[in-house]
Amino acid sequence: MEEECFMGVKEVLNWAKVSLENRKKELDERAKELLKEKEELERQKEELRKEEHPWGTR
Repeated sequence: MEEECFMGVKEVLNWAKVSLENRKKELDERAKELLKEKEELERQKEELRKEEHPWGTR
């Protein structure tokens, strides 16, 4: 009985570990996407600033 219970706990812990690893991968991918989006928005912002003040800033 104890061994069966122990194996059940090990399986649950292993499932939780795999689940967390998968979630981390998903979040890492999302972070990369958001970073690219941020960089693109910063580039657009800089282009708009140049259009507003084509002579540059003081």
